[in-house]
Amino acid sequence: MQVTCREELENRMYTVLIVDDEAIQREYLRLQIPALDPRFAVAGEAADGQEALEFLEERSVDLVMTDIKMPVMNGLELCKELQARHPRIKVVILSGYEEFEFVRDALQYRAEQYLLKPLNRDAMRRTLRDVAGRLERIRADEAAQRGLQALSQEGMKHIGRRLLQALIAGAEAEVGSLFPLAYRMKIPLFEGEGLILLLAIDDDSLRDKSIPRRDWSIFHYILNQIAAELCERRELVWTMFDDRERTAVLLSGTETDSLQEDARALYAAVRDNMRLATGLAITGGLGEQIEDVLQLELSYRSALAASGRGIRCGGDRLYEAGEDAEGIGEASGQQQSGPRIPVHRITEDRTPDGRTSEERPERSGAEIGERKLAEEIRRFIEVGYAEPISLSLLSDKFHASPQHISTVFHKHIGTPYVKYMTRVRMDNAARLLAGNPEMRVVEVAERIGYANVKHFTYVFKKHFGKTPGEYRPD
Repeated sequence: MQVTCREELENRMYTVLIVDDEAIQREYLRLQIPALDPRFAVAGEAADGQEALEFLEERSVDLVMTDIKMPVMNGLELCKELQARHPRIKVVILSGYEEFEFVRDALQYRAEQYLLKPLNRDAMRRTLRDVAGRLERIRADEAAQRGLQALSQEGMKHIGRRLLQALIAGAEAEVGSLFPLAYRMKIPLFEGEGLILLLAIDDDSLRDKSIPRRDWSIFHYILNQIAAELCERRELVWTMFDDRERTAVLLSGTETDSLQEDARALYAAVRDNMRLATGLAITGGLGEQIEDVLQLELSYRSALAASGRGIRCGGDRLYEAGEDAEGIGEASGQQQSGPRIPVHRITEDRTPDGRTSEERPERSGAEIGERKLAEEIRRFIEVGYAEPISLSLLSDKFHASPQHISTVFHKHIGTPYVKYMTRVRMDNAARLLAGNPEMRVVEVAERIGYANVKHFTYVFKKHFGKTPGEYRPD
């Protein structure tokens, strides 16, 4: 085992540990890595996986470049140990084997790249550049997190609210900057399942009271404050303005059967309080139920479409996406106070031939390019699933619009990217639980990308039919 003196590393940004049983290969890498990318310095060398682990007990590095075929402990076994002991360290696999099983296993243990021997200098340069980019983003996130740790609780709420506003507006650039911060700061945004309740003052009601248009914002603010005050007593509820000063309320929880019921009761309470305070009428829209905060725009858009029916069907009512007008309120078997809240059905948009958007025929041309993009995104998710992956991040990574990425992935992989990412996370969680009985559930949750252990437990149980604790082998 060879160690580089610390003074030599001070002027380099990132450190590398080379692991290979061939001395000539280690020497080649030791010379080539800093020559190809001066941001990297070789911190040490090891002849097998066991030597590498012993080195890492004494000194940490940013990147491990390891061969697969080695005595004592091979590269894949080392990857498994690194994932369990040193999850922050990035790994690049070097091998003369191109078989799929090696590639699959390397990706399973979150290797950044799989480079074939004999090594190509251009491929190595690209790999070092990509790893440096990811390390730079991680360090920037950590620095921002340290700077934000002193924020007050109100400051954290402000960041969470700004992120939710960006999500419902589809502002991917803002989502891309705020989502990693909220994740690192463990701001509780969402757990279980959730939906958007959209509240808006009826324009006709404002006109009937001869309220000047310049004063409408005051009453929008009053509505928002009434909703916020009523939500204070509820657990994990966020209120915010959308871009038209409507009030959007995000309700979420693990008691998913009662979410819509809670939203209806909240609408009734806001409507009654607003009428008492101002005499104005409120129209509500109830969005689709979602399983991840990254799907928030879907629930918001469906709530917006639902509330828009008030223009044709009359205001001062709650409209729901995908619900029949009959039976709302009686569905829960509970008696509601006050007048019954009328609800109108919102049907799914279809093409003129009666098909939904998912049933439309594929466009011809560029199919190979689309499939290649979808596969690259799929592999990226399988490697980086533990990081906060938004459409904005994918857009920056693959140089395509968020909408194009979403459409292409769903079309060629057969499921939305959020659901695919959840499946990958759950499969890796199951593997960690089965292979590491000493690991706490909260550690497993954080290892696969969940800052909220309660949300992780809910998703895991929905996926496997068991809680993480029940899933562990006896």
